[in-house]
Amino acid sequence: MIDRVDATDPQTFTLGWKSPFISADAMFATAPTSRLRIMPLPRHLLGAAFQQDPTTLTQQPYWTSSYVGLGPFKLAEYVEGSHLLARANDRYALGRPKLDEVEVRFMADPSTIAANILAGTVELTLNSRLDIDWGVQLRDRWKDGHLEATQAGNFVGVFPQFIDPNPAILGNVAFREALMRAVDRQELSDSILAGMASPAHSLIGPGQPEYAAVDPSVAKFDYDPRQATQILDGMGLTKGPDGMYRDAAGQSLEIEIRAREGDALQEKMVPAVADFWKRAGINTKQFIFGAQLANDREFRATRPAFEVVRQPGGSDALSEYLSTATPSAENGYRGTNRTRYSSPEFDALINRYVRTIPEVERNQVLAQAISHMTRNIVVIGLDYSVDSTMIANRLIGPDAQNPAWNAHEWDVKQ
Repeated sequence: MIDRVDATDPQTFTLGWKSPFISADAMFATAPTSRLRIMPLPRHLLGAAFQQDPTTLTQQPYWTSSYVGLGPFKLAEYVEGSHLLARANDRYALGRPKLDEVEVRFMADPSTIAANILAGTVELTLNSRLDIDWGVQLRDRWKDGHLEATQAGNFVGVFPQFIDPNPAILGNVAFREALMRAVDRQELSDSILAGMASPAHSLIGPGQPEYAAVDPSVAKFDYDPRQATQILDGMGLTKGPDGMYRDAAGQSLEIEIRAREGDALQEKMVPAVADFWKRAGINTKQFIFGAQLANDREFRATRPAFEVVRQPGGSDALSEYLSTATPSAENGYRGTNRTRYSSPEFDALINRYVRTIPEVERNQVLAQAISHMTRNIVVIGLDYSVDSTMIANRLIGPDAQNPAWNAHEWDVKQ
């Protein structure tokens, strides 16, 4: 939607827009006002690398040991795979930070994070490496700190793909409704997320500002295994001697559900959802794939059936489902539309939404778009993920929803 970018001088640039855009005022915000942000990058440090090979841009030392920025802390030391040390920036625009120094340790393993928290060498977690199970365990054992669990903006769902699903019956919205009604999402929340998440009926969760305007238009398919059975029986499917459904040709019906290795929440959801579908009479093949396949765009896009994914939620995420964002062979399987769902009506609603400035009218269009998405069960929503943020009692200022954004205000109790 950007028409042009003009660099007026070394300190100034101007964006020209093709049309009105509702997030234009938040594109350069540092506070967590919008997920859609862009950051001007220094040509004299990154321009040559970008011109030579754009795919290596994020591998440049600018992002690690040679980082230059305008934040409250300046990089003093960076040790790959270990830690970084940041010292207060006396020239920070909002004033010198209250803390003189912050050390950030890189830890991927939740058990390592937990051990360091209990040992007192870590006082704040900044990401979602700790799932809610770890958070609850630490809450009960860490006397010098506490857990702040926040329902994140992430939407956890079972994503079909609509171009060439296998089996083809996945393209039938009634079948997807049966699958949705067969899953007790509240039980998933209780068992996997310590009861701290609500079932995800749409991209717009209870914590979103548009929720009240949108929720009445959401098509909700609550847990109802009896109705799920009625739908499946009404589609001409019959159960074999093993109690599993077969198609009209008498062939066993099996669907695959997969997830990426390394995300504990997604990994736990796969067997849980598969178990509910098995109870409903649907054979399910489970597949947890590793890091190499996770980076294979074609593999991810052309899955036969479903992938459990933790995706951004909220109204900002709606444009990711445009048909123009569909991964395909023609675009090298690049694109944010994991479902590969395509509908001119849906596209028109999304495009109207991002161009409608008045809030009341904008929310009306958003409600129509979410209604379309949920009526057609473009995604089988499960839950809104919960983030565990561990904060030492002596720290003042960290915001559990997005801990790092106000680092200049952090302080410690004396």
